[in-house]
Amino acid sequence: MIRLMIAAVTLASTLLIPATHAFAAPTGAPTAMTLPLSCDNGQTYKIVVNSGNSGQNEQVTTFDPGFIVGGGLLLPLSLTITGTDLTTSTVLFSQTSTKGEAAHAPGTVVTCTGTLGTETLPNGDTAQASITVVALLR
Repeated sequence: MIRLMIAAVTLASTLLIPATHAFAAPTGAPTAMTLPLSCDNGQTYKIVVNSGNSGQNEQVTTFDPGFIVGGGLLLPLSLTITGTDLTTSTVLFSQTSTKGEAAHAPGTVVTCTGTLGTETLPNGDTAQASITVVALLR
């Protein structure tokens, strides 16, 4: 479960503010993460994000867009990470972060969902971390 929470926090920290400095997917970056997202426009996108950590001790986090493999960007407006015990249908945690600056950029607003992973809890239940992103598609 700890790994899921770390992945969720990492993903949350990477999708909140659009970057204008690079347009290539950071697939070769040491902290790159690839995630399929299904969106309400009927499309499924393979997204690459980087942790966005800066500084020697990674104490400062910058926020970057999700790069669509094959071209395009997802510029997040809000991001919700949810951990659910699938055995009992209990929500273990849920956190939403909102970033408003990207709302003024051109693009189509989409809502996308994906699964970050599953893990067996100490009591034998299965937990899943999922993500919901409202973003500008460019």
